[in-house]
This record gives sequence, structure tokens and C-alpha cells, in this order.
Amino acid sequence: MTLLEAIELKKRFPLRNGRQVHAVDGVSFAVADGESLGIVGESGSGKSTLARLVARLIDPSDGVIRFDGREIGNVPAARFARVSARRAIQLVFQSADDALNPSFSAARNIAVGLGQTRVGADALVKVQAIAAEVGLGPHHLSCRPHQLSGGQQARVGIARALVSEPRLLILDEPTASLDVSVQATVLKLIDGLQRRHQIALLFISHDLEIVRLMCERILVLYLGRVAEIGPVEQVLREPRHPYTQALVGATPGHGRPRATVGELTGSINPQNEACLFHSRCPLAVDRCRSEQPVLRAVGERMVACHRTEATAGLGFSAPAGC
Repeated sequence: MTLLEAIELKKRFPLRNGRQVHAVDGVSFAVADGESLGIVGESGSGKSTLARLVARLIDPSDGVIRFDGREIGNVPAARFARVSARRAIQLVFQSADDALNPSFSAARNIAVGLGQTRVGADALVKVQAIAAEVGLGPHHLSCRPHQLSGGQQARVGIARALVSEPRLLILDEPTASLDVSVQATVLKLIDGLQRRHQIALLFISHDLEIVRLMCERILVLYLGRVAEIGPVEQVLREPRHPYTQALVGATPGHGRPRATVGELTGSINPQNEACLFHSRCPLAVDRCRSEQPVLRAVGERMVACHRTEATAGLGFSAPAGC
């Protein structure tokens, strides 16, 4: 059953000179109950903006967001905290240290997920139960964030998101600020929690191998638009969009990347009649400079490229150990 659906979702940020940044520009996707979807792309591709749109922390400029069959994109972000879907959609931020209230104990920070800033008797039972599940002991709950390690702070952030028993968990680079050894522990924790509770995941990352391990499907963003979306193994082993090929080829262990050329074109007032990637694409032809590609089916995936016939057959093997 479809849990989350985004249709032609857009977010524009105005600039002082009257121009606009098209941070998210017509993105469409769906996530089923219990499914995990990874969202990848370079910095500035719109990943975090998309996460905040779905979490209803910011309002879309246009488009539809449906959750469990109900339109939630038309509820202003300022009022969404009072909507029942609020507790069913939770976001884990990139840096737990920045996301946690430094003056609150770990227990109070977790209780925020229940809409409380004080830990009453009923809330304490839930806080202690979820804390134990993420590997925090009773002695951790009285600590303030600065008294905890990076991994422990990450666990508090995850506990805060899970204490309200959400159906959708959005993770925005949840391990980016952690050491590699701690990353592995936190990722294993997230994977186990997702399987036990059958929570749907939106996993935002720049690390393709983490997405390969954590997700069933992958969505590749380029300057706010979907370049490719499909089963994670299929997309990463045989990418069909030139941008996806460049991303995968740049990952250590995948061999020589397909080159990109030219300058990065911005998402400020983009030329809607052209492919945004054409100035960097080694396969670009005149059609790419005059006609924006639309997503079309290529096997089990969707690809927004005029030249998919020229991208076939470029397979990548997974790095050793994956």
C-alpha cells in the first residue's frame, strides 16, 4: 500500500534581485508502507529541501504531498504540528548535536517527540522503553547532549523520532558527522529498528554504498529534478542516466568514472526548455539543449534522459566487502 506520494513537488526560494532558486523542481515519487527509498545527489541537488518538504517543516511552492491517502501539502507548516499526521512522520537531522536542545537532558529531548518538554510518569515509561531499544541506558537519560558521545547523541535523536511510533522516518545524512566505526553501529541500529517496526524510510545521503546497504530503491536528484529512480541494485550496477553514471563511477572501487564536462549550471531560474545536465554531459546532442527530458520507463526504472540508448551496457561492480 502506498504510504507517501509526492506529485510534481516544487520549492522555490526568492532572491533579492527578483530571481528564484528552484531547489525542488517537479519531483514525483511514492513510498510504500515499510519500504526504504534512498535519495542521493551532490550538495545543492535539493535532498535536504525535499526532506523538509515531506516532513512539513517548510511549505511547497506547488505540487501535492499525500500521506496515507490524505493531502498534507496544503496544510501550512506552522499548523502541521497540530495535525494527526505530525507524529506519524518524523525527521532525524544530520547533526544530532545541533538538533538536540543543549539545556535538556536526554530524557527530555526524547520526550519532545511526544510533544512534551517535561517528562511525566506516562511519558517516562515510553522514553525509557525506546531508549533501551536504541541502546541507551538509564544513566544516559539524565545526561545533557554535551555529556554524550556522537554515537549516543545520534541514538537520542533516533529515539526522539521513534518514541511517537511513526510510520515514516526521514533520515537526513544521519551518520555524516560520525566516525566510520560509529557510523556502522548506528546504521545497523536503524536497519534493525526499521525491520522490527516496519517503518517506511526516506534515507537522504551522498554515500551510494550506504544507500545500497539500507534501501530497496533509489532516487537520484540533480539540481532539484529526478534524473533516475528504480531498484537500488539495478540503478547502481547499471546506471542509465549520465549523471548517475558519473556519481557511481566516482565511488571508490567502481573503476573509471564517466567524465562530466563544462560548468555546473545553477538552479536559479533554470532554462525549462533544456536538460539541466547538458552542459556537463559527454553524450549531449542538440535535442538536450532545446528540450527538457521527462521521466520514462526503462525496464523497472524511470530515467529522465534523451540518450538512454547510448548509456546501456555500462555496468559497475560493487566494491569489495559490499
